[in-house]
Order: sequence, then structure tokens, then C-alpha cells
Amino acid sequence: FTNLLSPFPSLIEWVCGGHYVYNPTLKRFFLFHFQFPFLLCGFRILHLFYLHFHSSNNPLRLNTNNKIPFFPFIFLKDFFGFILILCLYLLQTHFGISSFSHPD
Repeated sequence: FTNLLSPFPSLIEWVCGGHYVYNPTLKRFFLFHFQFPFLLCGFRILHLFYLHFHSSNNPLRLNTNNKIPFFPFIFLKDFFGFILILCLYLLQTHFGISSFSHPD
């Protein structure tokens, strides 16, 4: 990361909190990795609100009735896809059906 910022030495000191990776750098790194998933969750909620509740293909806000409702059709479709992926993941982790490691 510091190689990307090497043309700007003062920026490295500001981001890292000093010349070396030290306690302030680690605190900022851990804080970012803790808060970033919540930020992404907020963006997902905004996406669902604006895209699915305000109709993504209706820029003029005209009332059209040719919409597929988000709930239950799309929600259930995504939910069953998630369950399928979860089952495949659990099958792999518990029984090791597909092994991509060394054959020994």
C-alpha cells in the first residue's frame, strides 16, 4: 500500500500515522475493516430502496403495471439460490467432495 503512495511522502505519514507501520496504522486498519461491512450493508439497503421500490426502468415516474414485484418472486428466487450455494458449501466443507489440493 505504501508503494502506491510513495510519490507523496507526506500522504504516507498522514495515512500510516508515521514513517513506519505502527500502532496508529493498525488501529486505522482494524477500524476500517470493522466499519466497512456496515457501510456496504447501508449501500445495499439504499440500492434496494431506490432500485426496487422506485422502479429502475421508470425515469419519468409514470405509473406502469408491467412490473414483477420484488416480494415474493425475486426475494424467493434469490433466497433459494442462496440456500443452494450454502448447501454446496456445507457439502464441500463437511465431506470434501471436490478436492483441488495436491493428491498426496
